[in-house]
Amino acid sequence: MNSKKGRKPQTTKIQKSFSHEDLLQALYYIEDVLSRAAIPFFTIKDTAESIMSQSDLKGEAIYIGVRSTDWYSSGLGILEVVADAKETKKKRVEYEYNGVPIYVHIYQNHSCIESTDPIPYAYEYFYVPNPYDQFKQIYL
Repeated sequence: MNSKKGRKPQTTKIQKSFSHEDLLQALYYIEDVLSRAAIPFFTIKDTAESIMSQSDLKGEAIYIGVRSTDWYSSGLGILEVVADAKETKKKRVEYEYNGVPIYVHIYQNHSCIESTDPIPYAYEYFYVPNPYDQFKQIYL
């Protein structure tokens, strides 16, 4: 007897892809917000890959990393005033700008995020972990 009573139906979460311009505006937004709060950040995942290759941003979200020591500094109070988090978890906070999700991942200190490389991109400088390959092996 194979009863499915009490089981929730499985749903597939559909990821929406955003245009380069939408993602870039979301990246500018989070840069502005974190700068106001004096919280240094670096780009990760698809966001960092696009910046390093100097190609258009693509994907479902903007991905940002912050060292835990920087995140839990006094700037967090300012950040909470300037921007409303959509969802907060222990090691990730989600923001949204014009429908684009922005995931801020909070990382414990490690040498690969102590020093970040500035990369010029879209009239700004954005940072990536150094070395990025080591960061990927440890965290992603």
